[in-house]
Amino acid sequence: MGCFNIYCFICGLSYWFEFRNMIDDADYNDLTEYRIAKKKKPIDRKRIFNLDIKSSYIQNWTALTLDNKIVHNCYNDSCGDSFQSDEHKTIYNMYGSLYSNKIEMPNKFNKLNNTLSTHDSDKNLAAFLHTDCWKFLKKKYKIELKFSDLPVLMKDDIPKKFKKYDNIYIPKFFNIIDYGIITKYWGQDFDVEQLLDDKNDWIYGSLLNNNNSKNISRVKKIISQFNFKNDSKRIGPNISATFYNDDIIRIGNNGNFWITKNNKWTEIKTQVVKKVFHIAVHVKNYDKKILNFINNIKQIGEYSKELIFMNEFSQVSLPKTEEILYSFMLYSFDDYLEKLKYKSIDIEKIKKNYSKK
Repeated sequence: MGCFNIYCFICGLSYWFEFRNMIDDADYNDLTEYRIAKKKKPIDRKRIFNLDIKSSYIQNWTALTLDNKIVHNCYNDSCGDSFQSDEHKTIYNMYGSLYSNKIEMPNKFNKLNNTLSTHDSDKNLAAFLHTDCWKFLKKKYKIELKFSDLPVLMKDDIPKKFKKYDNIYIPKFFNIIDYGIITKYWGQDFDVEQLLDDKNDWIYGSLLNNNNSKNISRVKKIISQFNFKNDSKRIGPNISATFYNDDIIRIGNNGNFWITKNNKWTEIKTQVVKKVFHIAVHVKNYDKKILNFINNIKQIGEYSKELIFMNEFSQVSLPKTEEILYSFMLYSFDDYLEKLKYKSIDIEKIKKNYSKK
């Protein structure tokens, strides 16, 4: 698979400096010859340099993770659908792309390097936007955007009232958003050449620059469709219930569960409790039911159809005992947690046994 762009779900611009190649002498000369051959006017080199300066902000991204973490200063240097945070020493993959929020079956214990051969969990999934776009939302709308504020809609849960704007270059759960003129330039590479021909250089430029009013107006039309809420007294979920069919559950700002009924959030008054689980599974006798149990629980930033959410998931290989230790916190009700088949083990006992020589 070749390189492809990720597009910011707020402004619709990519992370890749497509015009950097234009600046290089060889590529610029090749492009000039190509355009002359196509009977097109060569692109003014000064415009390309100006665009490069205006767009320096697009290399700095923010990841909104499924467990509602906000990770700034992420970057992409791999020409793919993932971003890296040096501060957190973590790679975040794009939610809704090639990755799923699932853990996979481990392979057998590898005694040669004293590790368990397992696939890394893809639970480090996120939605991505430019950090300047995130800061713009905070500055203009008083919103510190997180994943649970987004109208993430899986195909089967999209109400019929929404018009869909199908495009393979924006995450499929945002296909109810009309991104307007920017979609003309979407592709495996953003079509900067056509943008320059159309004299739409104004589309580039940070939203934090007040002199960029035309682009700010364009992006505000996109933002309005998200129907973000910035009411500090709001105790229910920030996301509007009008995005969902009935019986969708989210965690509200007050920590309780809320469910959609007739385009409104209804609070479930039962107190939500949190309980940490530690489940150790021996590789030779691996129970697939445990895997299914964990994979079917949504993270706290997602919506669910069950009265249970997960947070702080981790998996650790225990090579001395040939086990995998899954740890996570569950949010639910007392009686619901009591009925769970899989009970938490004594983590201190595990640590003690593991530390034995």
